[in-house]
Amino acid sequence: HNVIDIKANANCAYALTTNGDVYSWGYGDYYGGLGTGVNGYQFTPTKIDFGSSAHPIVAISACSDGDALYALDENGDVYGVGSAFA
Repeated sequence: HNVIDIKANANCAYALTTNGDVYSWGYGDYYGGLGTGVNGYQFTPTKIDFGSSAHPIVAISACSDGDALYALDENGDVYGVGSAFA
């Protein structure tokens, strides 16, 4: 699937695809900024699992000074990974 949006923060990068999947890569620490369970470097883009109740993601936003990603699904639900607080 094609990438339609890319966001980044201090340590990680995120890509949103046309089918609503989100991938992350970069450096993840114990705060979970990658959203994949990896603590350390993740060089290959890896799909983030937002759980079985998540619908396709339509928008993403990264916290520029933190280690967090927020994702909006097609039903209006918001999901987050990382250390920033909303």
